[in-house]
Amino acid sequence: MTRRGIGLAEAALALALAGVALATLDVVASGRVRAASEAQLGLQLEVRALLDALVPDVHAALYIEAPRSCAEFARDGRVTLYRAAEAEARSGGVPFAGGAQQLAARRVAYERRAEDAGAALWRTEAPGVLARSPRAGGGFAYAWTADPPAPGAAAPAPSQRLAGHLAALSVAPLAFTLDPRTSRRALVPPEAGTQDQACLLLVSLTARLPGVPPPDGELALTSKVWISEKLLAFRFPEFFSTVDEASGY
Repeated sequence: MTRRGIGLAEAALALALAGVALATLDVVASGRVRAASEAQLGLQLEVRALLDALVPDVHAALYIEAPRSCAEFARDGRVTLYRAAEAEARSGGVPFAGGAQQLAARRVAYERRAEDAGAALWRTEAPGVLARSPRAGGGFAYAWTADPPAPGAAAPAPSQRLAGHLAALSVAPLAFTLDPRTSRRALVPPEAGTQDQACLLLVSLTARLPGVPPPDGELALTSKVWISEKLLAFRFPEFFSTVDEASGY
């Protein structure tokens, strides 16, 4: 029996086949990495769009109408707030300070809508006037009047779709409330009729792309968004001691 070694041509062929196999594996692996990166980036951009809209709205919020709790938002899928109009927001003063009982404002609603790939959050905005009057038991009652459309004016902007692919979403305001048992204030969901005492909005969400397994196809976020620093100082001077009693801010 004679022994035969691997010839030069056979070695070259083996190396070529190995190179093709490695190149194929590299292409497949690179494609998976690229797809995973694109999936994660897409989710991040959608969540960023939501925060870019929500944060300035809450910062300028005069009054948060709904929901009072995460359970209420889970049922209705909607949170409505009233923010100062741009001219009022730029004036530098504290809204409603100095005896004013009505203010140019914008009504902003965030609404959850079902989609094939989970749910999405949509934002709508309308200009008008927000009026308030004192309640007998403390706090204020609010009334909203939308601006009538001006003759010849363009139609209002349609709803804006923000974050999509939402697998879970919770939104709820929290307020500083006096605990009679301890005589201290605590952060709790506001009761009916006291939504003007809300000082921050709690947001928790999970976005998930169908067909892309975690962690690449999933993004979870929990955050809080405070209202205007001046409003905080004006409403809760015991916590935010920058209030000037003479000027109201």
